Amino acid sequence: MGNKSIITFGLWLFSLFIVNGQGIPIQLSVMDEYGIEKTNTQVSLRLTLKNDTAAVTGQYQEIHNLFSDEFGIVSALLGEGIVTTNSQVLELKSFAFSIEEPYVLIELDTSIAQNNYNLIGYMRYSYPLLANRALMSDSSSYALSADTSRYSNTSDTADYLATIDPGWYSDSSSTNELELPANPNTGDLVFWNNTEWVTVASGSEGQILGIFGGVPTWQDFTNGSLITSDVYNPITGEIWMDRNLGSSQSSVSSTDTASYGSLYQWGRNSDGHESRTSMTTNSTWATSSTPTHGDFILYSSSPFDWVWLQQYTLWQGVNGNNNPCPTGYRIPTKAEWQAELASWGTSNSAGAINSPLALSLTGRRSGSTGSLVAVGIEGWYWSSTMNSIYSEALKFTSTTASIQSSEERAHGYAVRCIKH
Repeated sequence: MGNKSIITFGLWLFSLFIVNGQGIPIQLSVMDEYGIEKTNTQVSLRLTLKNDTAAVTGQYQEIHNLFSDEFGIVSALLGEGIVTTNSQVLELKSFAFSIEEPYVLIELDTSIAQNNYNLIGYMRYSYPLLANRALMSDSSSYALSADTSRYSNTSDTADYLATIDPGWYSDSSSTNELELPANPNTGDLVFWNNTEWVTVASGSEGQILGIFGGVPTWQDFTNGSLITSDVYNPITGEIWMDRNLGSSQSSVSSTDTASYGSLYQWGRNSDGHESRTSMTTNSTWATSSTPTHGDFILYSSSPFDWVWLQQYTLWQGVNGNNNPCPTGYRIPTKAEWQAELASWGTSNSAGAINSPLALSLTGRRSGSTGSLVAVGIEGWYWSSTMNSIYSEALKFTSTTASIQSSEERAHGYAVRCIKH
């Protein structure tokens, strides 16, 4: 009757160094050709560590003579077996670990006396999070506190520390793992905006962290109450938030990229679509005012909206459906934008940035393609006012400023909340 084996737990990801006799844990389940576990059976396990599946030079190889347990499982520690004559190095700690994670070739012999090893397969050895070269430390203890600083967690040069050379444990993508800031300051935070990891600078002493437009924002706290960052226009008498939703700060110039903020499709809440880098979808319109995803929904025909049946209660007042503004704030009306525009010194981007609201050239996001358009050239801000199948918005450039009355609701524009 033939024999075979399968890997049940595989090569464990672990963070132990070869210290005090510890090695790389391996577990196999031994079965016969019918898939029945071979319990309490003597086997020989041959393990070969190499930097490349085709390489022989520099490999480390050892044998373990074992018995499977009552479940047909055999367990071994690579590093504690009998070193073979095929091994190019005499002990595991002498293996030339490279930046690339090495392979473990696993072979099993259930005949013992016949020296008939069956190939099980290759497993990739995953380095521990800290110091992937710890096994090669020049010090005798091989611990994180190694006397030789090249391989120490407290090393001044730290050429193998994850925080210094991240290339071997992560990649350049910002979407598949937490990317730590390159030059972080004390108190900096990292949050996921549904597309990438974004850094929020640390706050000041005594401030409280709140969520505004889906973005963590530091707010002042005094006498038991939050002080919302507001600006006041003495000409119109209106109070506004000092920044766009999704922005980490108020504008310091017309092209201050940190102040642009998010781009909302008219009538949608903060569900992730407003991120400038959110995914797009053109497979179907939303069937309700609360989509089950955070994709930016593209249109292909009239009514040029992100939702199939247009709704007329969205963004209407403080209690309007899908109001994305903080409590006590709402989307401004066309009339309120007209009053602000009339108060500017000039009807253009200079007047916008020099107004109490300090509005920047946010650009917009196309509702038909999902592409960013005219960023740093045009400013686009939604109003809550509707006009048939369209909605109205404030637009300004370096030469003009006006209310646009027929804007397709699938477009992504900035939002500045007014207090009421």
